[in-house]
Amino acid sequence: MRSWRRVTCIAIATCGVMASESGPAGAAIDPGIVVGAWLLNDGNGVYLSVDGGPAFALTDVSRGAAFADLDNDGDIDVVVTNNDGSVHLYRNDTPGLNWLGLDLEGKNTAPHAIGTLVWRETEHPERKRVRTDGSYASAHDPRLLFGLGSDEARQFIRVRWPDKTEERFGPLEVNRYHKIRYATGTSESSSHQ
Repeated sequence: MRSWRRVTCIAIATCGVMASESGPAGAAIDPGIVVGAWLLNDGNGVYLSVDGGPAFALTDVSRGAAFADLDNDGDIDVVVTNNDGSVHLYRNDTPGLNWLGLDLEGKNTAPHAIGTLVWRETEHPERKRVRTDGSYASAHDPRLLFGLGSDEARQFIRVRWPDKTEERFGPLEVNRYHKIRYATGTSESSSHQ
């Protein structure tokens, strides 16, 4: 198991950068091997190439990445699969930041609530959609995580289910997961698109 201390707003391109004929420090690399590219979102929609550290210096033919909070500590861990190689688990051990975790349960026809839209009640609401897609032959954790930084206040959320029903939930304690079930919140008239 590999771990890193602090990763903020990362994106992984497991199939994104083709290696040249000579790799790091002049070492020969098979031109068919893909080198992982780590990108940092600068907050303005621009992704900058960053060094992922020694845990990400491996050269593998990677084809899938699944993102999930495997240890339920409020940060996203990554599992990467490699062709003809081992699976790598990258555990995120980011210390000290607050978070809100949501595990949504829809109607019987959609138990994992795929497609449900959730936003926190804040001055600038961050919206997230329940989904599991995003990487080749991989499924992500359907639970949602909101990073809160130093905010320790109880949170309120709004949920728009796939059938367009909208509900409000809260106050919700931070630094834990909450089971959010369809038709158990306060009904709200729709105000967000």
